[in-house]
Amino acid sequence: MKLKFISLFLCLFYAFFAWTDNTIIIEQYSTEKGLAHETVNCILKSPDGFLWIGTWYGLCSFDGKEFKTYNSSHKFQADVPPRKIQHIIEDKYGNLWLKTTDHKLYIFDKKKERFHAIFNRLSSEFSVNTQIIKMTETEEGNFLLLTKDKDLLLAIPSEDIFVDILLQYKSDNRTGDSKLKKNILYESADYINWIGMDFSILSCKKGDELRKKTVKYISEKLSPLSDGYYYTCAFEQDDRLWLGNRTGEIICVYLSDGDIDINKTLSGVGEIRNIIPGVDSILYAAVKDKGIYRLNPKTNESKMLIPTKLNIVDSFRDDSGMMWFVTDSNSVIVFDPGNESTNIFEFHGQQQINETLNWQDGQELGMFFLATSGTVYQIDRKSMKCAPLNGISDQGDDISNKTSNLLFDDNGILWLTSYENGIFKISFPEKQFNLFNPFSAFNIADLVSERDIMPVKMLFRAKNGDIWIGNRLSEVFCFSSDGVLKHTFSSSNYNIGNVYHIMEDRQGTLWFSTKGKGLVSAIRDEKNPLGYQFKRYLHDADIANSISSNDVYYTYQDGKGRIWVATFGGGLNLMQEEQGFILFKHKYNSFSNYPEYGQYMEVRAITEGKNGRIWVGTSDGLMSFDGNFTLSKNIAFETYRNDLNISNDIYNLYKDKNGTLWLSVFGVGLNRLVKYDEEKKKPLFESFGIKDGINSDVILSIVEDDHNNLWLSTEKGISRFDPHTKTFRNYGKYDGLADFSMEETSALKLVDGTIWFGSREGILQFKPEDISDYHVTYPTYIIDMKVSNRNYDEWSTDSISIKYLDEVELKHNQSMFSIEFAALNYHTQNHVRYKYILDGYEKEWHITDKNRIASYTNVPPGRYLFRVHTVDETNPSLFSERTLQIRILPPWWKSTWAYVIYIILLLFFLYFLLRFIALMIKMKNDVYIEQKVSELKIKFFTNVSHELRTPLTLIKGPIQELKENENLSEKGAKYITLMEKNTNHMLGLVNQILDFRKIQNKKMRLHISPVRLNTLIESFYNEFSLLSMETNISYDYHLLGDNIVVWVDKEKLETVIRNIISNAFKFTPSGGSVLITGGCDEQNNTCFVRIEDNGIGIPKNKLDEIFERFTQNSSYYQGTGIGLALSKELITLHHGRIEVESIQNEGSAFTVVLPLGKEHFKESEVEFYMNDIIETDFALQTNGFPDTTNENEYTDDRSDLPNILIVEDNKSLCDFLRLQLEDSFNVHVAYDGEEGLKKVHLYYPDIVITDQMMPNVSGLELLKHIRDDFQISHIPVIILTAKDDDETQIKSMHSGANAYITKPFSKKYLIARIDQLLNDRKIFREKLWNMDENALPSSNSYGEYLIKKDVEFLRDINQIIEDNLENSDFNIDTIASSLSISRSAFFKKLKSITGLAPVDLVKETRLRKAVELIKSTDLSVSEIAFAVGFKDPGYFGKCFKKKYNLSPRDYLNEYRYSKV
Repeated sequence: MKLKFISLFLCLFYAFFAWTDNTIIIEQYSTEKGLAHETVNCILKSPDGFLWIGTWYGLCSFDGKEFKTYNSSHKFQADVPPRKIQHIIEDKYGNLWLKTTDHKLYIFDKKKERFHAIFNRLSSEFSVNTQIIKMTETEEGNFLLLTKDKDLLLAIPSEDIFVDILLQYKSDNRTGDSKLKKNILYESADYINWIGMDFSILSCKKGDELRKKTVKYISEKLSPLSDGYYYTCAFEQDDRLWLGNRTGEIICVYLSDGDIDINKTLSGVGEIRNIIPGVDSILYAAVKDKGIYRLNPKTNESKMLIPTKLNIVDSFRDDSGMMWFVTDSNSVIVFDPGNESTNIFEFHGQQQINETLNWQDGQELGMFFLATSGTVYQIDRKSMKCAPLNGISDQGDDISNKTSNLLFDDNGILWLTSYENGIFKISFPEKQFNLFNPFSAFNIADLVSERDIMPVKMLFRAKNGDIWIGNRLSEVFCFSSDGVLKHTFSSSNYNIGNVYHIMEDRQGTLWFSTKGKGLVSAIRDEKNPLGYQFKRYLHDADIANSISSNDVYYTYQDGKGRIWVATFGGGLNLMQEEQGFILFKHKYNSFSNYPEYGQYMEVRAITEGKNGRIWVGTSDGLMSFDGNFTLSKNIAFETYRNDLNISNDIYNLYKDKNGTLWLSVFGVGLNRLVKYDEEKKKPLFESFGIKDGINSDVILSIVEDDHNNLWLSTEKGISRFDPHTKTFRNYGKYDGLADFSMEETSALKLVDGTIWFGSREGILQFKPEDISDYHVTYPTYIIDMKVSNRNYDEWSTDSISIKYLDEVELKHNQSMFSIEFAALNYHTQNHVRYKYILDGYEKEWHITDKNRIASYTNVPPGRYLFRVHTVDETNPSLFSERTLQIRILPPWWKSTWAYVIYIILLLFFLYFLLRFIALMIKMKNDVYIEQKVSELKIKFFTNVSHELRTPLTLIKGPIQELKENENLSEKGAKYITLMEKNTNHMLGLVNQILDFRKIQNKKMRLHISPVRLNTLIESFYNEFSLLSMETNISYDYHLLGDNIVVWVDKEKLETVIRNIISNAFKFTPSGGSVLITGGCDEQNNTCFVRIEDNGIGIPKNKLDEIFERFTQNSSYYQGTGIGLALSKELITLHHGRIEVESIQNEGSAFTVVLPLGKEHFKESEVEFYMNDIIETDFALQTNGFPDTTNENEYTDDRSDLPNILIVEDNKSLCDFLRLQLEDSFNVHVAYDGEEGLKKVHLYYPDIVITDQMMPNVSGLELLKHIRDDFQISHIPVIILTAKDDDETQIKSMHSGANAYITKPFSKKYLIARIDQLLNDRKIFREKLWNMDENALPSSNSYGEYLIKKDVEFLRDINQIIEDNLENSDFNIDTIASSLSISRSAFFKKLKSITGLAPVDLVKETRLRKAVELIKSTDLSVSEIAFAVGFKDPGYFGKCFKKKYNLSPRDYLNEYRYSKV
């Protein structure tokens, strides 16, 4: 019964208030949207889905969104593109035939996008004037062309654009008159042709049987039957040609065999002006000035259907079977054979802009006629009503006039072309959504203030079926289930307020949530005039338990019967009844865990989820809490600010039939609660937004239909969401939904499944199962492909358009490209989305909305398949896909041929590599063998040299002994001298071989010291002067610089120069000359020694070999062949070079070039030695040193460092040595022996370093003074000397020198020698302190150099201490007086020898004696202390512990315990 009442209620609403007018949608396309020109004459939709538009500026194509114009020539264009296109027809091969207003004809090849001018192909024999004034297509797909001279041509198209043109009729019109004076019926061998005075043309092809007959067979047969008759009209249908004449006869010619039937039913009635066959062989004939007749040729019956004097110029039969007759007075006559009804429609218009009437069959929408006035009329076939098609486009232009052509396509869209305003697309959406105003049905005008539109804010259906409707004017209406208005609440009786929501609790009480007027409860009361007993709950600042805000948006009763109130500004409230009073618990009086800082106070929605959790939607995001609580103050509120999907303004919380919670979040869209994680205290949501297809991310209301779909009202219309497929279907103006402003949380589903949405304009009503989708099938095309931002037409070398290509080939440098695609959907482009993928390059599909371009960069060479799929939400089953094979060629260096060449080159490379490796192995073996031979030679010579050194030494010793100690005769002395000379020479050769071996094994270390180059050269001059006299060779030297100092290993440099000079003398004949030149090259910072001779010279081909091992000029001299090789190696170690210049038989010049300074040497490779020669720069640096001879050189605390005294008459060398040693020692200097002796007595140094050769007092004399003076005789002395002879060294050692070092010397060696002496003295002191039996001087020790008095001095000291051990008053004076020596002298000598002061020596002796007493006696600690001379046992204990790290008591216990 309730359902019946609801249906009645809805029917009442629909009957009175449904909007029944079919609103049309008009969209305009002009030059602003890409159209070539505003003047458009024709339009065509081809079978492939593209729209083709003929404009004043040429041909355009349209894909539903963008235009492409073909009015400019490109590289493949055959002819100039046409302009002013008037007519377009597509042939059976897909080519477009274009006729222009200047009567030219073109064919456009869509695949190649080329134009071909047909008039260039017409033969001049056809006609002098080949201008085409009419073009029509035959049933066979050929084209009839009528020229301006009235020649009839038949054009037969072909797939390759080449057209066969046949002359069907040759006119004899040569006057230039464009009008025909009579209709022409002409028969040829294959065709029967018709040319009407109205320019109607026919060309009927004869059948095979008829063509076998004579050419004029039909004409001859018709001639006696209609002699003198004039044919007024012609019509071809089903292999028959119908002709009418002036007498009313209708002739039927059978084209198959030539048979002729003449129907004379209307003979004599009048002139037949039009013939059209109907069904069942019925003919409809228009008779001039009489009307329209229906004839049955079989029975010869006729009937006047429409008496009219209108002149019928055309006729047709529509898809519904109705017969339409077009008159020349801008009207049409329609006859319905079904009900025998007739209607005449006149199209009025003052202007004539079209020559003829045009029409399109609009199927269910009726017939559309374009009048000559430019106005389009729509005729409804059901109601037979005619109305002009009026309206304003989206650009503001009127479609009511200046229309040039029309097209009704297969998608139900009417296209209008305009002479001035471009193109109009007119859509006729089906009315599926109804908007109505329920208040207008009743006499409540005083309440609605005579408003036709009522904004509806609230919709609610009570349990008893009552429907409550509230508006924004604080008016609330209650309708019964049968549509009767039961109650009205407004300011006139009881103003409930601006109601946002109504909730009915379990007891049937209604709770009204109002904005600004608090919460209102309503209990049914039949006695009350209002029908309800109302009670309002308002916020009172003085009452703590009052509602927290008067802006109430929502009320909800949970599963436990508790009522929750959502206030906007006051947060969440829990309504409780205590002792008959209603109390409200909220943040300010109970919810202690409610979020702080004023957040989550604007609550919009509440619902209960699974497991009793309460979900609260606020403007700050989602909040929830466990509903299983005992006290409201213990509620644990949870917020989710970190989740961006639910941290924004929440409009709705909706729970569907399955208990799933849905959220509408501002700016996010729709969210589904997937689950709630109890452990993490976090909900998991699945979001659906614009990217998923919804039309807006602001959802205002949610309601579920009977099929579990969610219907959503958004800011942009209505959407349906299918939870199973997770897809959206958006509804807009193309679905019959007007542009309405929807209200928040205003949705209602009625019992019968009808859904209501509240809006500012009223109630939007629809039934979900009645909503149908407009299923349109359409193709998808790839319309452009850009490479490096260049269009396809610009970069492609293919003549085929990208639209029709299946494969494209790109070069390797064209790997950055973009592909533009288009779905040819002219109905609803806003419902179209695309999915695309490049198979072989990517694995996931890209989903795009309005973007129709897929871009790719740096795609590697290979084969790929680009796939684009159109997704239409109005037609989910649509499969519209386009694919394109893309082949990216590799670069030439990665092509197949390149790899073949690479393999060939690799084989060649491997071949030559193997040969090269074999050659290298052979060379390596040769080198290895040569090296081995060389090593064997070197090893042999080295071994021999080692063996020779011993006998040479034995030879050299006796020779020196004989020379020095024996009286020899003059001749014997010469022999001895000769023997000594050759022995030394042989020893030098042996040393060279040994040096060469060291260089080869990289064990040669140079001893670098400064050397005066001039002095060195002078020494060599002196050395070889005797040889020059003996060989009668001129010998001289030149010095080009003064005081040239070079850092070299003097011995090695002498070896090099001696070798070169020796070779010069060897290879210079008697009477020749040898010259030595020395100098400095300041620019290159080098010095040189040049040895020139005018001997035999060296051949040029041997210059590179002279420095190789074991190589010599064999023609003149046989030797070891290592002299020059060794020289080169030695100079290379000095970072220098040897240059050679030689002319055979004229002489040679060898130049030794050495760098100046020592920075080029690495300390790891050489050892630096010091001598008397100090570089100038160092001397300059030391010139500013203060004189330290008469003052203390050190002011800081360096008392722990050993004291060194340097005695050297060369001040620079002395200061240099001080700089070298002062980091490790306290250094004192003296510049002669006399000063040195004074400073020995002044400082008592630990070591004295003295030069041997000094003025006044020499080094040996200084040494003698030190050793003769008992007070300083113990000091070690190191002798520095430039003499390296054995005699001087032996003399120094006999004088008491501790070390003998020849100049130049190494700093490291000097410091090592000093450390050795200091270490020896340290060992001596330790033995002395321990009173070891071996404390006396031993060989190679420090004590070795102490004279007998010093040894006895130490023994006497020790004995005196032993004798006075128990004397506690024993001191230094006692010892000094006992030894007859001054106190100060005794202190210094003892300190120098032992390292201990006398007091410390006594203390050490006493402590050592105490240890002996501990070990050998049973005395107590105190007794031992007194026994060894300590007055205080406590002081004895401190001294003992400091030396032995144990107290005397512990030491005693430890010793005796270990002994036990």
